[in-house]
Amino acid sequence: MAYLLCRRLLGLLILCYCGASGAAAQDRPQILVLAAGDSMLPATRIMSDEILHGLQTGLRSEVDIFVEFLDALRFPGADYESMMGELLQKKHGSKQFDLIYALGPPAYDFVAARRETPYLSAPVVFLAMREGTIQSLPPMPNATGIVSRFDLLETVKLAKLLQPGLQNLFVVTGASSFDRSWEEVARRELPAAADGLNVSFLAALPLRELMARLDSIPKGSALLYLTMFEEPDGTAHMAPDIAASLAQAAPVYSVYSTYLDRGIVGGHMDTFEGVGQAGADLGLRILAGEEADSIPPEPVGQQAYVVNWPALQRWSLDPGLLPAETIFRNQHPSVWDEYRDQILIFITLLVLQTLLIIALMTQGRRRRLAETRLMESEDRMRLAASSANLGLWHWDSDSNKVWMTDHCRRMLGLPVYAELTIESLLAAVQRDDRYLLRRQIEQSARWEKPFDTECRIILADGSIRWLSVKGQSTRKPSTPTEQITGVVIDISERKAEQIEAEQQRSQLTHLTRVAILGELSGAMAHELNQPLAAILSNAQAAQRLLERDPLNLEETRAIMADIVADDLRAGEVIQRLRNLLKRGKIKPERLDVSELTGEALELARSELVTHQVSLATELEPDLPAVLGDRIQLQQVLLNLIVNACEAMRETPPAQRVLSVRSCEGKNREIEIIVTDHGKGIAPEIVDQLFEPFATTKKEGLGLGLSVSRAIVLAHNGHLRARNGKSGGAIFSVVLPSEG
Repeated sequence: MAYLLCRRLLGLLILCYCGASGAAAQDRPQILVLAAGDSMLPATRIMSDEILHGLQTGLRSEVDIFVEFLDALRFPGADYESMMGELLQKKHGSKQFDLIYALGPPAYDFVAARRETPYLSAPVVFLAMREGTIQSLPPMPNATGIVSRFDLLETVKLAKLLQPGLQNLFVVTGASSFDRSWEEVARRELPAAADGLNVSFLAALPLRELMARLDSIPKGSALLYLTMFEEPDGTAHMAPDIAASLAQAAPVYSVYSTYLDRGIVGGHMDTFEGVGQAGADLGLRILAGEEADSIPPEPVGQQAYVVNWPALQRWSLDPGLLPAETIFRNQHPSVWDEYRDQILIFITLLVLQTLLIIALMTQGRRRRLAETRLMESEDRMRLAASSANLGLWHWDSDSNKVWMTDHCRRMLGLPVYAELTIESLLAAVQRDDRYLLRRQIEQSARWEKPFDTECRIILADGSIRWLSVKGQSTRKPSTPTEQITGVVIDISERKAEQIEAEQQRSQLTHLTRVAILGELSGAMAHELNQPLAAILSNAQAAQRLLERDPLNLEETRAIMADIVADDLRAGEVIQRLRNLLKRGKIKPERLDVSELTGEALELARSELVTHQVSLATELEPDLPAVLGDRIQLQQVLLNLIVNACEAMRETPPAQRVLSVRSCEGKNREIEIIVTDHGKGIAPEIVDQLFEPFATTKKEGLGLGLSVSRAIVLAHNGHLRARNGKSGGAIFSVVLPSEG
């Protein structure tokens, strides 16, 4: 007993550590399951699994479930319960559970005695409790549950149905407090089912003595086994294991479904799977907002006889004596019932094979005719493939030879009658694509998976032809030779269209960038005018100083330094304009998002001043770098900033605040968030916001956001928009980090 207690405490401490180290996110439902038994009890595992599965399925999300085993069936008593209370208080005292499941009367008593404890104050769903037990206990506030119907009378009736001449029924229970409670229930209820049946109790006996007595019971007797968690000397057992031992001596009946796989005949019972599912349904109702007190405890549903088919066969019990609604477990069909279709197919194939052999022996001439027709069919296939502009090819690794249709050879620019190998096929491919094509063919042959790739062919006249090469391993199980069969499709026209579309998109992007700069032109001119005016003023001052005698060189040097600084400032403004105006291909580079955002804000600084917009920035330092084109991403940010200024045109100047924030999101994604305090996004255009020509500006073209989204998508990112809770619009640019 002391050893088991120490082992149980050690297990609970380990669970406590694991639970503390693996605390789940607070936004998921927190569920506590208190089981009366230990972790090895099948009923507890079944109900816990069904609860977890039912909650996750109903909520369509993950839940954090904590399962604690009180082991009160083997360790009853106030001292042990107090010790468990202290341990669970240390383990879960800081948690706020959304729902508590109490599995069995000891768990119910444990929660009821500590209802004022904060972590045990959540709504309670109790399971595995008989109606009489529930009525005998003080009602618990904010609780409901599932009434388990462990029907002894109906189970005895099942024994009488299957054993019509039954005269002796032996009731088996153990010595633990839980076992003795079952003994009391049986002694109270079974006399009503006697009706000429001799009922004897084998209660609180040592296992060895119990098995010895069962060896001498009259033939044709039956056992009603309830539980045996403990022998009189304190030796602990798993109740299902005892059921397996008893099933060797006589037909065993019970009210627990977990004994069915241990060889008992059956009983009139609720299954623990059904109890767990019903408990999950109750939990979903409570999590959805129903008060637990408003839901009366109810049974699972219609009970039925549940019997174990192998046990019926072992004890020669007639299943025809049972009602039609009886549920049979572990019923294995006969070979004919299980494999009837396969047997019929086999016989049919055998007959067909025999007929085929006879036909082959007598019709050799027809075989030659079939070969001729096959050749004609291949010719038709070549013609059809050529008409569809498809080239067919096949490679055999054993001979390293490649077969191709004539049309395929012409597409690749290969001689019509030359013998081809895989090397000659790859030699026709442009050098940059050759390695990828070889790798795709080798992997397809090795892993027997299809491949689809594109490559370029340089023709004799120097022109380039784009081809789509597809293939599939056709290796037969009977031969180890690697074989690939595939098709070649000329996609030059499609590629040309793609290139043209990309060029048009690039032109549109550039035009949009120019349009943005057009909107910024007034503010830019103002910003450029300041250093130019300062240069003129300083130059005039320098002229006056040069006319003085004596000449003040120090003051002259200071004026010249101011002229140089103002010139550099003007040059920076012009350089930024040039960078945004020039066209070119995308040049990916490692970019610091906070630095990139700062540069865009600097470009738009005059626009912010012109519109009397205050700027609030929160740019996190040391964010992971992103890979992208600096100019295009600046274009996106400038478009969002200009749009934000326009959106706040009717907002009082004191409330015109533009918030720009950069941070790291989920999966190491970098997010740039631009928030304005305007009217927000109109409901009528929210669904078409990023569509071309969708705009609320009178002079707008509606291309800015459409092009911006295309740029962000080209960088494998996302551009999203939503209205803020307190007004205004929120646009976020999400980009993957380089790592």
